[in-house]
Amino acid sequence: MTQSEQTRVEKFIEDLDKTEREEVYQKALEKTSILIPREFVQNHGVHFDLVFRKLRLAENYVTDFLYLSKSSTDWNVVFIELEKPWTPFFKEGTDDLSPEFHEGLNQIDRWRAWVSVNGNLDHMFAETLEPIWRPTAMRSNPQRVKFVLVTGRRAEFAGDARRRNLITAKERDDFKILSYDSLLNGARHNRKLYVAKRLNSHIQILSDEFISENLFAWVDPTRLEISQALHDDAFASKSKWVHVESDMKTKSLDAKLPKIKISS
Repeated sequence: MTQSEQTRVEKFIEDLDKTEREEVYQKALEKTSILIPREFVQNHGVHFDLVFRKLRLAENYVTDFLYLSKSSTDWNVVFIELEKPWTPFFKEGTDDLSPEFHEGLNQIDRWRAWVSVNGNLDHMFAETLEPIWRPTAMRSNPQRVKFVLVTGRRAEFAGDARRRNLITAKERDDFKILSYDSLLNGARHNRKLYVAKRLNSHIQILSDEFISENLFAWVDPTRLEISQALHDDAFASKSKWVHVESDMKTKSLDAKLPKIKISS
């Protein structure tokens, strides 16, 4: 973890004890991507080291974060829903789950219902995720939808097995519930991610730091937009490039980076 990341993580910890708007915590995770949870990541990691923020899939259906992760046999598409860290798990003074916690669970059910509608998942992959749905030879592999709810603080159930079990009883094989405190544990070993925004015709990469080359080597460069800072950092990291073009002489990024739109 770099010094700047450590500083942002410390600020994030401070903000967890405040009653800030949900957008504050969303932006904190976007700026410090090592905090973004990695549940359901398969052996190939987060696909292209890329996570979408506020990905719009339909009217009134916008994910807080979404990423792909693949194995040699299938794809996981992971929906991440953020609630506020000060959202209570339980009604005060009881072991009854709170209405606020139920609202987070209800949002997951709304996503689950949306992907169950015939054609929605196929359309999401074929249209919204199409630029990064690579390699094309793996498009016939099954797609598994997974859900993560990030909400509340560990202090509400720490040391109380009954309360902890009441929370985990709501989980399923395709659904995990995380407290905001658990994000700090993951930050110690998580890779950085490119945070991206899906526009009508292409994907805008919001991150300024070069992380890895797979995204740029595999994705059609006309479907990407990057900052000048990321462009320059990518070329400054040329010693790390390994992908080559079909002539086996030209580095893929030498050929593709000049074709990528630079954000104004």
